[in-house]
Amino acid sequence: MTNASVLLVDDEPSIVNALRRALRTEGYELRTAASGQEALAVLASQSVDVVVSDYRMPGMTGTELLSAVRQRYPETVRLMLTGEADMQAVIEAINEGAIYKFLTKPWCNDTLRSTLKEACASAVSFKQPQIETSPHADFCVQLTQLSEAAQIVVLELRNPSVLRLLSGYQVAQLLVELEAIAARSLRLLSPVRQLDDAQFVFAATVPANRNGDGDADAEAQAFLRELARPMSVREQVISPRFAMGIADIAQDAGALDAQEALKAALVAVTATGFSGELTRFSSEIERSLAERHALESDMTKGLERNEFYVQVQPQVNAQTLKIEGAETLCRWRHPVLGVVSPLKFIDLAEQNGFIHELGSWVIRESWSLVDRLAELGEADLRISANVSPRQFAHDGWVDEALACVGDGSRARLLELEITESTVMDDPGRAIAVMHRLKESGFSLAMDDFGTGQSSLSLLNQLPVDSLKFDRSLVRDVTSNARSRTLFTRLIEMTQELGVKSVVEGVETQDQIELCQSIGCDLIQGFAFYRPLDVSDFLDEVRRDRSAVTDL
Repeated sequence: MTNASVLLVDDEPSIVNALRRALRTEGYELRTAASGQEALAVLASQSVDVVVSDYRMPGMTGTELLSAVRQRYPETVRLMLTGEADMQAVIEAINEGAIYKFLTKPWCNDTLRSTLKEACASAVSFKQPQIETSPHADFCVQLTQLSEAAQIVVLELRNPSVLRLLSGYQVAQLLVELEAIAARSLRLLSPVRQLDDAQFVFAATVPANRNGDGDADAEAQAFLRELARPMSVREQVISPRFAMGIADIAQDAGALDAQEALKAALVAVTATGFSGELTRFSSEIERSLAERHALESDMTKGLERNEFYVQVQPQVNAQTLKIEGAETLCRWRHPVLGVVSPLKFIDLAEQNGFIHELGSWVIRESWSLVDRLAELGEADLRISANVSPRQFAHDGWVDEALACVGDGSRARLLELEITESTVMDDPGRAIAVMHRLKESGFSLAMDDFGTGQSSLSLLNQLPVDSLKFDRSLVRDVTSNARSRTLFTRLIEMTQELGVKSVVEGVETQDQIELCQSIGCDLIQGFAFYRPLDVSDFLDEVRRDRSAVTDL
């Protein structure tokens, strides 16, 4: 079966990468997912011939995933990767018909290829999906009984820390909470039901009209804001972050129409950003998603083809205006599309799990830059690298970072930037991970500080060396007295805490002078430097030091 579509599911990036390497010459269209929930989202938006899943994964085991795949997509052939310790569970899954075959770890590449070839051939005979096979057929029938045109809404949880909390009683309580909020915010037309661990669905009227201020989807946006408020689930306060997909369903819709509307809502929620937003289904969205899947396929190959590179944005001392640090920024030069905006590919990498591999590569490149600076005699210039929310949530990335820095004697020269919202997703875990990093010698910065998350109470527990102030705090500090007062107080707070302040997004002379007058430590922004290629950055460091020597 040529050009078969294969979905690889494993929460360990190293396993996914090994599978990809073993199969890259076989002509398959390879997709990846880092969890069962992600895999179901991929399956909802595109056709997949074969799923290869690990057994041991957090949140949803391989057996649970492949059982769900069997129910929803019986035409998709299911393979499982397993260790010897999981053999009893595999036998049970085979007996129940959940999986076609299994492969043991470590696998033989020849056996992997031959088994996958056989599975793809088997998939040819399973291409007749029927509505009766859907476990949500009763929901689709319920939709045919609506007395008015309405919308199907799919909600998807996007923050992994919340997903780890939800099972059993917690899920039941969350359903109650979601239904209550939906009933308050929208005209609810059906109960809220669970599609899988991370997705929930209901019918409602969700008008796309604007409010008096001209905001589109005002009711839906208000509903999402209500969902973002902290909830109490089994005596734990959680802060869920939802994405929302909306699709229209006509008043006279039949069962097949209802099923198509549900698929459309699933496509819409898949098209939203990882950080959580809402998308209404349209033909444009469908085309955009197809383009994104093509970009995803190119992206996973781009690292092997050396299409990714880093640029460097210097950070200057606010008083001397000399370079004292820099931040590495990931870039992608596509062979056909040219330079792809990081706003596009970073978000996509977050969603499909490629961010694990990409983020580790950026850390390695950043450490390589530390070494190159040492060769220039710059033994104290610190390089910062971003750690994405999803990368931070993965347990293996810390060991990969430690492997980069050798004995750790110079690890302080690599500063790891962790966003404020990432810390607030799971404060307890964030504190533990950051202390481990600090004890290993790394410098730490809290990125996007002041963007609305309530981390002030945690600052005394976080071993950070720097607070990076988001550009939104600087934008109008020279024209708005209240903004200037708030910004000044925050800088004073960093001084009292004994941590460095790094101000991003500085673009004007007035902003520079204010930063200098209130005692900011480092400034980063277009007022001094745009992101530079590595060679240009090293040249700037040489010139910067030469100017100091000349003085």
